[in-house]
Amino acid sequence: MSTDRALSRESVIALYRKHTNDLAAIRAYERHRNEIGMMYHDEERRLLYLLVRHFRPAIVVEFSPNKGWSTLHLARALEDNGSGQIHSFELEATNVAVAQRVLAEYGLAHRVQFYIGDVRRTLPPVLRKLGQPVDFLFVDSDHSYDFGRWWLSEVLPFVRSSGLVHVHDVEYSHRYGWGALTLTHQGGGVYGPPERRFLRPTRLQRSAWKGRLSQWLPLFVRKMLAPPDVRQALAGVHYTPGTTVADLTSLHGPGEALAVKEYLDAHPEVSWLSVMALIEDPDYRAAVAPYGGGELVAWADPWGYQRSPSLYFLKT
Repeated sequence: MSTDRALSRESVIALYRKHTNDLAAIRAYERHRNEIGMMYHDEERRLLYLLVRHFRPAIVVEFSPNKGWSTLHLARALEDNGSGQIHSFELEATNVAVAQRVLAEYGLAHRVQFYIGDVRRTLPPVLRKLGQPVDFLFVDSDHSYDFGRWWLSEVLPFVRSSGLVHVHDVEYSHRYGWGALTLTHQGGGVYGPPERRFLRPTRLQRSAWKGRLSQWLPLFVRKMLAPPDVRQALAGVHYTPGTTVADLTSLHGPGEALAVKEYLDAHPEVSWLSVMALIEDPDYRAAVAPYGGGELVAWADPWGYQRSPSLYFLKT
């Protein structure tokens, strides 16, 4: 484990400078996009690799890897560090078979132990047997509120103090104006406090935007009817009125984002890093561009140009 526990915009830029050449290795994985699915786009996967290089975890717990796209990047970073083991928990055996084959192709299979089944049953005995705390907890699974509460109460205690935690699909895009958890950039590398934002357009708002009738309304009328983020959401071709990112990925109430929000509210001292805030910060993108970072690709899907990026935080 690294003793430098920096988790900030500046530390990420420094990591880009330090590991510029190392990032070239993960570019080769792009040929597997169609085979195993690319759940972490561009800046997301570069940041995942860089943060694992920096924090140098000995024990990584990952759930759920699907076909191993995130696992591949985690394993590469551990291999380049020269140490570390991933305990990866996946529900589907067919997904694990694909992940194992791709990891073996790159000589990384020895870095990963897979466990098949519901993580709520398969993980607890493994945590008890490890005999040491978890250094990095990677969460990208059931995005329901209940599941979020489960891992925050039952798994997070096994993470070492100042250990790194990753949660995917919990952030809010200002570009698309809809989502579950807002982490705002205020300029100059300063990020505002996390804020719960569930967009619930009213019946009047939905009626005004139905069939794009709102485009005939004067702008001042549209502003009175709905704030900018709701207007963007309602105007989006993929938007379904009354839904959020958490709803779309789970359909189990307010979602994991709310559970994470409650944890952050209860622990204001927690250091966190918003991937969405980074990629929507042009100064950040310009700073990392010379080192191979900052490039974004537009995707015509409901999650926007980087899907619904990750939140990283350091456990207190």
